[in-house]
Amino acid sequence: MPKVSKWRQFAAPIIAEIIANNPGMNAKDLRKLINESYPFAYPSGHPRKMWQKEVSLQLGIKKVKINLQLKKRCLMESNFWKTLMLEIGRKCPNVRVFRNNIGLGWVGKIAKQSPGQVVINNPRPLHAGLIAGSGDGIGYTTIVITPEMVGKKVAVFTSIETKSKTGKAKDAQIVWAKNVQDAGGIALVIKEGQTLDLELLKNYKP
Repeated sequence: MPKVSKWRQFAAPIIAEIIANNPGMNAKDLRKLINESYPFAYPSGHPRKMWQKEVSLQLGIKKVKINLQLKKRCLMESNFWKTLMLEIGRKCPNVRVFRNNIGLGWVGKIAKQSPGQVVINNPRPLHAGLIAGSGDGIGYTTIVITPEMVGKKVAVFTSIETKSKTGKAKDAQIVWAKNVQDAGGIALVIKEGQTLDLELLKNYKP
């Protein structure tokens, strides 16, 4: 099987989700809606070409069997994720899981903005989510340590927020830290200049 461009691999699930969420929309309006979601910082060149190829592929202008399989897989995975989260919420009150979207975006000063296109000056990459290969959902599970578990290793969820010497934790960050601590995890807000006792963190005990 020929190798698929990384740009098309990134674009495929975005396009597939838009198509799946807009059944019955005519091709012209659907193409316009899709192009308004163009995710790359480069308005032209190879990324734009790969985006348009994937759009044409998924809109059926070029009918390829693998396209149907891709759309079906993306839709199935999206529906399964939603169903799974509802099940966890109902049946596992000791579990907190957050969506972990992996991706690459670009940030900078907006120089020009129009439907389907944003041009930014001094762009710098912004990597979203955890490392490649990390799960779709990341969080923590609160458990009670029983005698038969003594001596076994248990990973403890750890959150560290850093602040400048004059910085102050926001209300949402304070609430987050408290929720993690109440669930048995480690949550620290550390200001520049403070001494973090790494041995205390290394030898943490609830």
